[in-house]
Amino acid sequence: PGTRLAAAPAPDHDDHRWTIAVARLVFGTALAVQAPPNLAAGALQGLIDAGIDDWGGVSPVTPDHVNPECAWPGLEELARQTSQAGHLLVERLAAHPRHVLAPDTWFDAALRPQVLRHSDAEGWARGDDWTAGSDRALPDPARAAPALRIDDPVQAALRRVGRTGEPRIDDIITLFGARGRAFDSVCRAADDLRREAAGDSVGYVVNRNITYTNVCRHRCGFCAFARGRGHEALRGARYELDTAEIARRAAEAWAGGATEVCIQGGI
Repeated sequence: PGTRLAAAPAPDHDDHRWTIAVARLVFGTALAVQAPPNLAAGALQGLIDAGIDDWGGVSPVTPDHVNPECAWPGLEELARQTSQAGHLLVERLAAHPRHVLAPDTWFDAALRPQVLRHSDAEGWARGDDWTAGSDRALPDPARAAPALRIDDPVQAALRRVGRTGEPRIDDIITLFGARGRAFDSVCRAADDLRREAAGDSVGYVVNRNITYTNVCRHRCGFCAFARGRGHEALRGARYELDTAEIARRAAEAWAGGATEVCIQGGI
């Protein structure tokens, strides 16, 4: 009320789709084309066919303040309808993936760590706070990505690997990018291959690592173990074990039930 278009009729679905299609033709793939799903309830397939690749901000907790009479669809229902249209529903950040993947270009230095922390390797929003090497339980893939369709490229890659036993480089990229049910398919295929190759028995050996020195002449940027002449102030002193101490530790390991000794150390 009170705006210049308050009395104007709403565009019909054909007008809506025409506008989307023209935007896609004009901008090509350089820009995201967005349409809110609550303005076309029951007709989302037409918006996708017209050329959108983004549903916009879909709020599960607030109404559409511009169109309060049009309720947002639930995320599960939106995922189902998107899947029926042949696509995956994936959460993104407020920034689109192509911007997230070029943080030095698009984000202030103070913002970059937060953007990277909340995005995955493809620039989409992280669905969980799990990271490799953490002690957190693996996330439930069904909750991590609300995607119902099993990607045809994923299935094709799995079939090729099943026939040849050797994945191509593009197959590897495709399989690592699997989401939702497609991710479940990759996990099942990997587990089947593991069962065929190694069975269900898991072995271990009782061993002892003997690190003969932490002195190293290499300058690996990630290492917090090595001690060189310039590292005297770091936690822990430099050391080198003589052969008698190495032998003593090996004998101590044998007495404790070990059947393997790994000798390793600085270079």
